[in-house]
Order: sequence, then structure tokens, then C-alpha cells
Amino acid sequence: MTKIKNINGAPQHIANCKCGSWLKHWKKHSGRKCPTFCIVCVPDCLDKVTVGALVQKVNDSDTKWYIAPLCENHAATPNTEFSIYNTWPLIEVECVEVCETDFFSNKKQTAIDTKNVI
Repeated sequence: MTKIKNINGAPQHIANCKCGSWLKHWKKHSGRKCPTFCIVCVPDCLDKVTVGALVQKVNDSDTKWYIAPLCENHAATPNTEFSIYNTWPLIEVECVEVCETDFFSNKKQTAIDTKNVI
């Protein structure tokens, strides 16, 4: 299992790339079909996956942003920690660059704005 948390204030539904949504972006870059149910475990979440949520790993020196397929409820809970199944990959947001976007500049600004809000 991997522990993750949602990134507070990050847009969850619309990707800043040609994929159109973070969930579509996750599907494209993971090369996998979307899981039917949310990948949050302990306890198992039986809600359907509806969104590609922007998350970070917890208790790790890795500060990268990732996309995880989650249900609406888990995706809407900022700064809450969840355990997820390792069988589903987290996709780095940095791979958005291959979708021909200027997301890097938007991401850095969003991260700065988020820190100032907290």
C-alpha cells in the first residue's frame, strides 16, 4: 500500500493538456483501463472511479504531483491521507509536458498560491 493525500486547492476535473481530464490523462499514460472502483483501501472504497485526483505521496521525500483514479468523495477531501492499492500506478503530473501544454508554469503558480492560502 502507498499513502497519498489530495493536493489542497488543485483543480481535479480538467487537465491542462489535450487529454481533457485528469482521468483521461491517467488512462492514456498508465496504458491501463480505469479501475471500476476507487483505489482507496483500508477500508475498501466501493464507490466508482469518477475523477483523476491530483495527489502527493505521504511520508516520502518525493514532492512530485501525481494523478490517481479516485471516487468523487475521496477526490473532494483536501489534505486527507488515504492508503491506496499498489496495483494501480500513480502517474506523474510532469508527463503532462508530452501532451503539449504549459502546465509546468501553471502548476508552480498553483503550488505557490496554495501555500499562501494555508
